[in-house]
Formats: sequence, structure tokens, C-alpha cells
Amino acid sequence: MTSNGYWQPIGIEEPVMNSSGNNVGIKKYFVFFVGEAPSGIKTNWTMQEYGLSDSAASTSTTRSSSKRRGHSKIDYSNWVICRVYERDEDDDGTELSCLDEVFLSLDDLDEISLPN
Repeated sequence: MTSNGYWQPIGIEEPVMNSSGNNVGIKKYFVFFVGEAPSGIKTNWTMQEYGLSDSAASTSTTRSSSKRRGHSKIDYSNWVICRVYERDEDDDGTELSCLDEVFLSLDDLDEISLPN
């Protein structure tokens, strides 16, 4: 919820796979509505939310923690990356986004660096 509107999930969730075919996360889609729910006006603004899957997050947390002695474990499942963009009327949605390409290029979750 914002002062101008709200993001509503559209019910599309896609698995994010690495180059080895392992499921490393999930991509969810949202659309921005101006006004108050449930009577808001739909806009062309779309958000893709990328998050690590629970198993990938716990594996990465274990690996990272063993490398950083004395530091507390980071729960990567609490972090997401979002891509917000305005869709063109002619957009058919088949082009890969930059974040899609980043996730597809991940072979090892230890490559992900998040702030503490």
C-alpha cells in the first residue's frame, strides 16, 4: 500500500532455475492500482518480485556462515529483488528481463552478495 495506490498480485508465480536445472527461486508478478482497494484503477505498471526458494536460501545461509566465522547467519529468504516497469501496449511479455538473465546465470548461490 502506498499513498497513491497498491500492488496487487496477479497470481502468476514462476520457478527460477539455474543453468544446472535446479530450482533456485520464484518470480511473482504484481500490477499497480491507483486508489484504494478493491476499487482501484489498474495501471500499466508491473512488478516482478524475485526471491530465493526456501531450500536455496537455507543452503546458501549454511555455506556463507561457515565461511564467515563469528558472524550471525543471514536469512536470505527475507530478501527479494524487484523489477518495476511500465508495460507497452504492444508488449507480448516474451523478452527476458535483466533479472531473468542474472538468475539464469547463477550456478552457485555463494555468488549472491547481500548487505548485512
